[in-house]
Amino acid sequence: MGFRDDGVAARARIDALEAENERLRALGGRGVDGSEEPKAPAERRPPAERGLRRARIGLLLGGIALLFAALWSGFEVSGYVGERVGLGLAAVAMLCFSALVPLSFLVLARPDEALVLAGRSHRDAEGRVRGLRIVRGGRAIRMPLLESVHRLDLRPFSGERVWGGVYLQGSSAAIRVRVGAAFRLLRTEAGLHDAADRFLDREREIVERVAWETLEGSARVVLARFTLEALRQDALRAGDGIAEEVVGYLRGLGLELERVHLLELTEESS
Repeated sequence: MGFRDDGVAARARIDALEAENERLRALGGRGVDGSEEPKAPAERRPPAERGLRRARIGLLLGGIALLFAALWSGFEVSGYVGERVGLGLAAVAMLCFSALVPLSFLVLARPDEALVLAGRSHRDAEGRVRGLRIVRGGRAIRMPLLESVHRLDLRPFSGERVWGGVYLQGSSAAIRVRVGAAFRLLRTEAGLHDAADRFLDREREIVERVAWETLEGSARVVLARFTLEALRQDALRAGDGIAEEVVGYLRGLGLELERVHLLELTEESS
């Protein structure tokens, strides 16, 4: 029998996967077999984000330097000239600090990610009140003290899996199926809200495992309607049936199936 996802079951499965990842990390970065896991390369900031950081530092240092120069002019240059120079430098310093304030709360999103600002109620395009504000591929101003910034990875992911113990119609012998598929997060506002509700601050591998498990459950339901001969003759129709079966469950998770293919069918030895 295939399983059916609802919000509670999906969240429980995600929590279980995250607990397993925490347990593996507690082993000191080693896999289940004791082998050393490769370390992920350090993530580099995008050029726009690095430029924004430099602009903040430049404005801060420039404002401080101008403020000290204004104080020095007031003390060292006497008379009308010193007073005017000091006031002018102080005014420029205040402009630098004023420009620094909005830059301090400006947040940039990479082209392959969405910003999720949590903490304030927001009404989406459908008129529903949400506790999250989502900005995809752009920039947003974070409300200080009220909103926290999170990020959703929008990069698609794909791969292959081998499922054993798959039973077909009219056969008591199980087969082994090798499947290739590609997924991505939904790009609609409602889909991103669903993805944020379930996967916010979760590791990417948890998102991938939930997607594959959901696909596997629907695939077993669909494949049970085929005989082995029909499956070998029309694997494309079986793939289309799997895609139609799983689309609703993935959409409830904020995910989308881009493609699925049955790559290989082998009979399991008894």
